[in-house]
Amino acid sequence: MRSTLETVGSGDFESASTSFVKITPVPTASRTFHFLSICYTPIQCEARFHVFKLRIHLDQWPAEDPQAIIRTAIHNYFAHRAKITGLEFKRLLRQGRTSLFIGLLFLAACLFLNKILLGHEAGTWAAVVRESLTIAGWVAMWRPMQIYLYDWWPLLQLRRVFTKLTHMPVEVVRKGKS
Repeated sequence: MRSTLETVGSGDFESASTSFVKITPVPTASRTFHFLSICYTPIQCEARFHVFKLRIHLDQWPAEDPQAIIRTAIHNYFAHRAKITGLEFKRLLRQGRTSLFIGLLFLAACLFLNKILLGHEAGTWAAVVRESLTIAGWVAMWRPMQIYLYDWWPLLQLRRVFTKLTHMPVEVVRKGKS
């Protein structure tokens, strides 16, 4: 049994043909739709289409209608991916809080050592050590700043896309019909 996965949207249909993927074999009701994680790129899908649907073509139609089972499996898959992405987002923010706490402690320790050990000491080596401690303290703040400024955006975008895909229309048709 062979199937094809096709996305159809309101966007550029020339580029929609590049989203056409052949998959062998068709996942049954007992299997999950892990193939979607390989052949479906949600971020590109959102960038290309605002309204879209998933159409699956089957060469051989099973005895009982597979539409409800496949639709439910696909919606559950993307709902699960949205939930996992939300958990990853929470884990990232927890890591950011921990990194921020450690970074602030290290920065404070470096600045404290800078004032206590070197104080108003003059000389080339004192200046080098003073600047090195200051730089080391601020380098410790790099990861928390990266998390809070940049790393959380893609996770929220991906969760939003997975949530949209949870509600997309899914159509299962016999091969040759459209």
